[in-house]
Formats: sequence, structure tokens, C-alpha cells
Amino acid sequence: MRDIPTSPRVREIKHNRRVRRLRLFILFLILFISIIWALSFFSSDRHIVIDKVVITGTHIIDQDDIEKEVRKDISGKYIHLFARSNSFIYPHNKIYNNLSFDFPRIESLSIYRDNLKTLHINISERTGSYLYCGASIPEIKDDVGENCYFINNDGLIFDKA
Repeated sequence: MRDIPTSPRVREIKHNRRVRRLRLFILFLILFISIIWALSFFSSDRHIVIDKVVITGTHIIDQDDIEKEVRKDISGKYIHLFARSNSFIYPHNKIYNNLSFDFPRIESLSIYRDNLKTLHINISERTGSYLYCGASIPEIKDDVGENCYFINNDGLIFDKA
């Protein structure tokens, strides 16, 4: 390829464009970092952080166990920046999946915010319609809890008796 000679004026114009683009890039980078920092700072504001968990509908499952599980799920931060307990970005699906997995007695579950500081959890528990103890029923009453399970109307074994 041939070198095309350029005038000093054209080189100066190109240099000024590069400098202007670099300054604009740095300005936008500083602006972006400032916005992320401000959002991170305000995500932990006491006015929008979930501090109360209300659990309804439990009869057999201990409410304290459910609250501990929910508190564990909303503790900490996303990417070390944004509070998980923020009422706008709390981990709804994680709470739902963990409660459904850890407590098999839960039949249905609904999670919603009442206001910016309260998280409501409504639970419907499965009822044990039948008792399954294997091929033979234990003779000793103390062995019933070890070998017997509750079954609902659909045939789902969900908990030890």
C-alpha cells in the first residue's frame, strides 16, 4: 500500500477527535460508576429493606424454622453491591424454591410484599390422609415414627409420621 501524505492540519483534527472521544468515554465511565455506587448505597436504605416476615397458615411446620430460612435467603448482597433484603430486588424465586424443597409438607406457597418493609408468606400444608408403615405394621408403638410415613390423597409420601 502506498503512504498517503497528510497535512499537519488533518493530523491535528484527528488528534483532537481522539482526545474528545477519550474524554467523553472517561466522563461516561465516571457517570456510570457513580450511578452504580449511588444505587448500591441506597439499596441498603432502612426505608426499603425488608425487616419483618409474616408467616400464616402453618399448623405443624414451625414458623421460626421458616423465618430462619427466609432470613438466610435475604441476607447478604448481590455482587457485593446491592442488598438482597431490598424490597424491590429480594430473591422471590430462591425463597419459594428453598421453602418448597426444605419443607415437603408445604402444598402451596405464596410470597408477596405488603409494603416496603414487610414480606408475607402464606402456606397451605399437606394433610396426611393415610399412614404407610411398609409391609408390616410395627408392634412397638415407639417404632411407628421411625418406619411410618404420611401419604396424602394423591399417593404422595411427604413426611415421617
